[in-house]
Amino acid sequence: MNVIRLVPAPGQASSVEASQLRRLRGFYRALSDMNRASIHLKDPRALYTTICDIAVTSSGATMAWVGLRDKDLIVPVAWSESARRYVEGLEIRVPEAGGEQGGGPTALAFVRGAPYICNDYLADDCTKPWRAHADAFGVKSAAAFPIFRRGQAVGALNLYFDQAGAFDDEQVALIEQMVEDLCFALENLDREEGRICAERLAQERQLQLSSIVETALDAIITVNARFEVVVFNRAAAQMFGVAPEDAIGQPLDRFVPVEYRAGHHQRMVGFAAKGEVSRFMGRPRELQGQRANGEVFPMEASISRSGEGDGLLMTVTARDVTQLRQAERAQLASAAAEAANSAKTQFLSQISHELRTPLNAVLGFAQLMRADTRDPLAPRHQAQIDLVLQAGEHLRTLIDEMLDVSRIESGRMAIDARDFDLCALLRSVLSISQPQASRYKVRLEEAFSPACRFQLHTDPDRLRQVLLNLVSNAIKYNRPGGWVRLELVRDEAFIHILVRDNGLGMTEQQKAQLFQPFNRLGRENTGVEGTGIGLVLVQQLVTLMGGDLAVDSEPDRGTCVRVALPATDIRPPGYPPGQRPTGAPASSSHVAHPVGTVLYIEDNPTNATIVEQVLTRWPEIRLVVAPDGASGLERARDLQPDVILLDMQLPDMAGLDVLRRLKADPATRNLVVIALSASAVTEDVATAREVGAVDYWTKPIDFERFLEGMRKVLPS
Repeated sequence: MNVIRLVPAPGQASSVEASQLRRLRGFYRALSDMNRASIHLKDPRALYTTICDIAVTSSGATMAWVGLRDKDLIVPVAWSESARRYVEGLEIRVPEAGGEQGGGPTALAFVRGAPYICNDYLADDCTKPWRAHADAFGVKSAAAFPIFRRGQAVGALNLYFDQAGAFDDEQVALIEQMVEDLCFALENLDREEGRICAERLAQERQLQLSSIVETALDAIITVNARFEVVVFNRAAAQMFGVAPEDAIGQPLDRFVPVEYRAGHHQRMVGFAAKGEVSRFMGRPRELQGQRANGEVFPMEASISRSGEGDGLLMTVTARDVTQLRQAERAQLASAAAEAANSAKTQFLSQISHELRTPLNAVLGFAQLMRADTRDPLAPRHQAQIDLVLQAGEHLRTLIDEMLDVSRIESGRMAIDARDFDLCALLRSVLSISQPQASRYKVRLEEAFSPACRFQLHTDPDRLRQVLLNLVSNAIKYNRPGGWVRLELVRDEAFIHILVRDNGLGMTEQQKAQLFQPFNRLGRENTGVEGTGIGLVLVQQLVTLMGGDLAVDSEPDRGTCVRVALPATDIRPPGYPPGQRPTGAPASSSHVAHPVGTVLYIEDNPTNATIVEQVLTRWPEIRLVVAPDGASGLERARDLQPDVILLDMQLPDMAGLDVLRRLKADPATRNLVVIALSASAVTEDVATAREVGAVDYWTKPIDFERFLEGMRKVLPS
């Protein structure tokens, strides 16, 4: 120990010795008192005050105080009663690092980490700044002892006597022991505080862990080495339907179905024996849990472990995946259904194309034979041809409707909404339906104003398809002399189109089965042609257009079908003079026949012959046939035809590729190209128009519509 002291003057020795003996006995008492205080006191400030009081009462010191470092000052924190006034306003600075200049006994003891003994206070150089203050309190000698806490000097104990030479080696050793007891007591307090803090943190962590476990969304179950439940959180209680207090102490196997318990127990034993830290248990082997009510359900789980031997704990985190498995099965079913729909649509599209090609020959030549004025058919043969055409049209309708239903079910049916004159469209429906009505001896009636003209915004082609189907049904399921009436009712929100008839009507049972595919309501043996899917298609198309379909019918009193469509932006149309509105029938009178050159790129000779025969009524039309794509491209460049009719399936290349090459070649890019194909797939139609076709016509060819379309694109 490095003790610094000043030796008293020679004349003072005898008087000092007597007082030192008294003080020495006092310091022994002080040491004993401090030892007891360090055991019982648990507050640092109380210890500091106690050591000051003991130093004054037991050692004979006149004053004592404790100062602790606060930044660059030694600040008094405890004192004996006699030192209260002494420490008021006292300012003691800690010397800068590496220096001792300006430091008094307190600062020097703190900086050096060793006692500083001043037996002649008024003669010590380091006391000059405080001599006058100390002299006013009768201070003749003083000492400062550093106080250590957590291995570092934190302050100092200061003792003052009214006699010079009050400190000798034995007294200094006793005071140091007393200060060591203080430091030991502070260390015990720190240890106790650390222990209490650690316990508090452990408790907080335990509470946090318990809170996390209790509020976790997954079931958390902990078992001991005997596989008995020791933790069972709220989610586990909800998942298994067992209260936590009823689950604690129970074997884990209680929550596993009987047939799985042996295997589950074996896996748990294996996990405990291997010493694995954690493992995922849920897949690929599906886990099964059992609720209190006996219900078995699928789970995904993971397991972890801690401890060894009797202290082993294994925690299972489990999740009820019933809804997940249901969603996965639903997704798989949806994907399978989508794949089936796609395959069905592709199949129907292919079948449609394959059926339309020979049907084009059947209907084409039948129309040619019926229209042949140079070698007309006998009346009996004419009636037979009419039956052929009727059957062919029925077959084409069936093909079209099956393809449309398939497209709607697969989500591939698009609605091309645009403004059109609704009244004109209704009149065109009646006009197109007139031949069928005449055949069935049914009268068609127009129950709306002849001057009626206003625009509706929806898909006119699909609406025409809907109304033609409804009017056709009203005609077929009528009686000779009956009538079919088209009515129009408007309100603020909807436009209502009514197809009303006085025909056979339907029973309630028939109405309940009305929209079942291929269900003809018991009329399949009546001789009336039909497919049983027309109304199914009608309902789906009306829904696609944002409308609603309602049917009111009574047996032998007729049927009324109401089509309600949103009446958005209804307004009178303003067509320029002479312009025919969309949906209105074209005029059949023309001043002059079309002229020009038509190039038909088609590999099927039958199809080419039909077009050739149809165009013979226009003598000034020159038809050139190219049997494949390569020759078609060459003839297009050489001929510069007025119109190119392009089949979409050629032996050497796809029709779309031919179309792309025509549009990429400056010599042919401005030619009018019309796709003429047996494929009626919406995507094919849209793609052909995007690539550059001005229109897309499907086979079988309807002569009247074909000729009307050709008139629009050929010069006259």
